[in-house]
Amino acid sequence: MTSYSRRIDRPRGWFLEPFETWTDAYNVRTGNPGLLPEYINAFEAGYMKYFGKNMLSAELYARQTTNLVERVQSVYSENVILHTFENVGNSLSIGSELSVRLMPFKWWDFNLMGNIYHYEINDQPASFNQEIQSDNWSLRFNNNFTVNRRLKLQMNAMYNSPSVTAQGERESMFFLNAGARLDIIDNTLSVSVNVRDLLDTGDHEFTSQGDGWYRYQSSDRVAPIFSASIKYNFNNYRSRDRSGNGDSMNGGESAEGDDF
Repeated sequence: MTSYSRRIDRPRGWFLEPFETWTDAYNVRTGNPGLLPEYINAFEAGYMKYFGKNMLSAELYARQTTNLVERVQSVYSENVILHTFENVGNSLSIGSELSVRLMPFKWWDFNLMGNIYHYEINDQPASFNQEIQSDNWSLRFNNNFTVNRRLKLQMNAMYNSPSVTAQGERESMFFLNAGARLDIIDNTLSVSVNVRDLLDTGDHEFTSQGDGWYRYQSSDRVAPIFSASIKYNFNNYRSRDRSGNGDSMNGGESAEGDDF
């Protein structure tokens, strides 16, 4: 498979509003009404092969972004940082992605996805760093376990390597999430439980610097995060063909997906 796409990504409304908002005594944010939209050109070439219920895919890609929008910082006053948004130049990502889906047992299937790419920012204004590039990689691992007809378990993990920004660097991130769903009444009543950031490793760390200032930011949320939900369907709608014979497109089975 090969493809080319061109997309426009317009700034969000709060990226543009020109009002100052104090988030605390040391940080103030404002939008930038002069932001230009991003234009993304994407080239992709991939190969996919099925082995029964197993699948292997490999992809090469190049993505170019014009008018890259990033959150930038500067000195507002002594000990106060101003946060806003600017077009910081053009970016280029060149890399490859490998994905494997395996079902070694009827009760277990998993997806393993790896991505490695070179990232750089070019044509940036003189006020930003001029040599901005890094070699990045990421991994995602999704596991689905079918204990029995009514109980399903899920566990997924994600890792992102450090990456450069227009003014500094974002540190690596790792998440581990888990969930379970119990169908109490088929296609009618189910209960789900989720645990996010199970190991409390999902911290966000950034370093940035400019003329006369340096800033380190760390965001540590309370984790793990537990949530639970109950889902009840008031009817079991099935699509019908135009002849009205009552057969659904998927052979009469409900096409409901796993919702953890």
